[in-house]
Amino acid sequence: MNYDKVKFKGKFRDYQSAVLQSVEKHNQDNKIHIVAAPGSGKTILGLELIRYFDKPALILSPSITIRQQWGARFFENFLDDSEVQSDYFSMDLTQPKLITCVTYQALHAGLNKLAKPMEEDDSEYDKNPTNPELDFHSFDLIDTIRRVGIQTVCLDEAHHLRSEWQKSLEIFLETLESEVHIIALTATPPYDSTPQEWERYIKVCGEIDEEISTPQLVAQGTLCPHQDYVYFNYPTEKEMNVLYEYYSRIDQCLEEVLSSGVIEHSVSTSKMLFRNDTSDQMILDYPKEFVAILGLIEVSGGQVPKSVVKLVSSTEKLPVFDIAQAQTAINFIITRPEIFGKTNSDFLFDTVSRYHLVEQRRVNFTVNEKVSRAIISSVGKLMSITQIVLSEYQSMKSSLRMLILTDFIKKDLLSIISSDDPIETMGTVPIFETLRRENIANLKIAVLSGSLVIVPNDIIPNLRSISDQFAIDFNIKPIKHCGYSEILFSGTNKSKVKLMTEAFQSGLIEVLIGTKSLLGEGWDSPCINSMILASFVGTFVISNQMRGRAIRIDPEQSDKTANIWHLVTIEPTQLLSQHRLKKFASTIMPQTHVAEGVDFELMKRRFKTFYAPSYQEDTIENGIERLTAIKPPFTLKNINLINEQMLALSNKRSELSAHWKGILQNDPLPQIIEINEIPKKVVPVNFIFINLLNSSILLVFSQIFHQFAGRAFFQSASLPSMVLGIVLFIVNMAFFSLVLTRILHFISPYKTIKTLGNCILRTLVDLGEIKSRKAKFVVQSRNSDVLLKCALMDGTTYEKTIFARSMEELLTSIDNPRYLLIKQYRILFFKLNDFGQSYACPSIISNKKENVEIFEEHLHNQAGRFLIQFTRSEKGRKALLKCRRKSYINRNEVFIKGKKIIKSKWE
Repeated sequence: MNYDKVKFKGKFRDYQSAVLQSVEKHNQDNKIHIVAAPGSGKTILGLELIRYFDKPALILSPSITIRQQWGARFFENFLDDSEVQSDYFSMDLTQPKLITCVTYQALHAGLNKLAKPMEEDDSEYDKNPTNPELDFHSFDLIDTIRRVGIQTVCLDEAHHLRSEWQKSLEIFLETLESEVHIIALTATPPYDSTPQEWERYIKVCGEIDEEISTPQLVAQGTLCPHQDYVYFNYPTEKEMNVLYEYYSRIDQCLEEVLSSGVIEHSVSTSKMLFRNDTSDQMILDYPKEFVAILGLIEVSGGQVPKSVVKLVSSTEKLPVFDIAQAQTAINFIITRPEIFGKTNSDFLFDTVSRYHLVEQRRVNFTVNEKVSRAIISSVGKLMSITQIVLSEYQSMKSSLRMLILTDFIKKDLLSIISSDDPIETMGTVPIFETLRRENIANLKIAVLSGSLVIVPNDIIPNLRSISDQFAIDFNIKPIKHCGYSEILFSGTNKSKVKLMTEAFQSGLIEVLIGTKSLLGEGWDSPCINSMILASFVGTFVISNQMRGRAIRIDPEQSDKTANIWHLVTIEPTQLLSQHRLKKFASTIMPQTHVAEGVDFELMKRRFKTFYAPSYQEDTIENGIERLTAIKPPFTLKNINLINEQMLALSNKRSELSAHWKGILQNDPLPQIIEINEIPKKVVPVNFIFINLLNSSILLVFSQIFHQFAGRAFFQSASLPSMVLGIVLFIVNMAFFSLVLTRILHFISPYKTIKTLGNCILRTLVDLGEIKSRKAKFVVQSRNSDVLLKCALMDGTTYEKTIFARSMEELLTSIDNPRYLLIKQYRILFFKLNDFGQSYACPSIISNKKENVEIFEEHLHNQAGRFLIQFTRSEKGRKALLKCRRKSYINRNEVFIKGKKIIKSKWE
């Protein structure tokens, strides 16, 4: 069997065609990694890529539901009715066909010769564990794959590889590495994973080759215009008490630690510190840790050696001390007894342990599981939900189709419905009862979860009519005194979801409260025009999938827009520092000018993958900074003001649609631009002045040389003198032109960044990392801006990513790079190194010295000589110390912000 009769019946969308036209370019490492937003048709794209490679294929999916979708898409879109479907497509690993689609669980069981575990939606299998269909004890997976000739492996929703199946998949792929093409498809790469997890993920899937973003799908009319809003709340009194108790323990612990003098004693008695150059090198290896230790000594009133502060701080000052640094300092002393002495390390560990501030043998002052759970699932969010529902219903009336997704059902709390009992937890039942008690006139609320369905009594006759059409049977169990009933189904979840979805679509239900496990992935209801993400368990991978439920287009409503609401509980540290805390914790609590807490930090990370228009700028971008209504201070008064602004903005749906349209400008394929935002202070005025002064001195020498050449030419009639004069004149003009060019290259922050960026671009092109011929470096600057914005244009997703990372590493404060590039001046036979003008060589370039030399050559051509300094030697460490102290980038504490924007044009 082959692909001769397998052909896509429809027409590919523009962005799908663009990906397919770049297959050869992306497949050089035998891996194609595509990030495609929900609704982009990635299943169709994956099947076409499989057909392109023209070899038997294995598709791996995370669940039975998604596995079934692959089969349905193949039969509907690639195969004529005259063909026998089972000849081409199999869902049985032991009976592979041209295309075989199974779950990651099945692969794990097959590789390890296990009885395949039951999956959440394994409804078509007999759940008897002795069923031979589920038994792989006598099955040889690798032999079967090779016998059938499978040479293409497609990884669907590859972010699931962070689970327990990843090791089996890695073994499987390593065994067949030279024999297969990998196609990795995902809507949500695990950006919030650790560096080690990300490295494993990329090793399997390859670098990201293409990204089909949500704005591109809006431009194509596949998704609707949408916007994100955040609603803040303070913790309840009970939750505040959890915070008070936690920080009080930290306060008491720090008071005991600091009053014992163990920190100063650990440092002063160490035989490895402050003794010689070797100790300086050790301190340089752990600068952040030693800054934290010095800060802890200083906050306790101890004496801090100025020489050591100079060693670890480019500004020769210690930063404002906070609780995270206290954690870093104490952890470092505990884990390095060879430096600080075993007695000191053990004393600290025992002291902190007594206050129950150790998790997995590490001191934990900043993220405590109990505190995090209390804040992230704050009951205060119930009032936030109420205010959002009131506002949305007032704006949309009966047109509202709101989905509220949460983690837990809390069926055991059914007794609180229609009672006066306090609501003290989150879940479908608490959310339902909170809204029911609000008694919003004519609002129709329902609950849909795996074990609980609640509907208003007055829609039951209509529900009966729909159930008769689908032959779905249900019974009614009234809930006393509230006008609602529990609906009991005898069939599977599939039946209840189908019935309730139809009721939701038809307007019988206006607010549907459900669980993410049932409705978060694979469920589709295009009518959703408002969503509240009241789910707090899991990664942003899950939250992005849930968000995708709301932004699909509705064929019944061509002008649909969608609001996505995120709930955040602020930890009010200014209140904590005024209540029950003694001097230490209140001194080193985080500053109140920033939003505090694990909930807000989690939200910021999740927003890295959420694209929508900026509230104020004409850009579509990722990151929470685009929500410009979020401004400090985060006092109760100000967050109430922020919430009011969010509600007001959410009611401007027609303006939202126009905003999207104005930015996209009918461009069917707007570019994803990965921008570096660079503070103009990255090139301070004094540096430009010194550069101009140096160049001016050279120009003066040039003019003296010019006068000498002129006299040689005009004052002598001999031919040799005239020839010498002409040669000297030409040399002088070339020298003058070179110096003038270098002045112009660094005459302003804009020119400096432009020059450095072009040097990186040319280096990456020479190294073969950037292959796009049209790729160009663009810098944007306005006089009113404090930031320069720069980006690589017309490159692939991978090229834009590595370029942005290289710019960030080059222009961020020097930490511990492998190679340094130090400006070098030559005067006659002398070489002068300017450590103030030094840069960290980007990691993608610094893996080989030859690559660094290529980069230096480009810098030399534009800006003069640079010394290449390897830092992993004694000489290199001393140079690194000087650069950390003297580099103008470090002295200005420059940190580059990165974000992605979507625009038709960006120049």
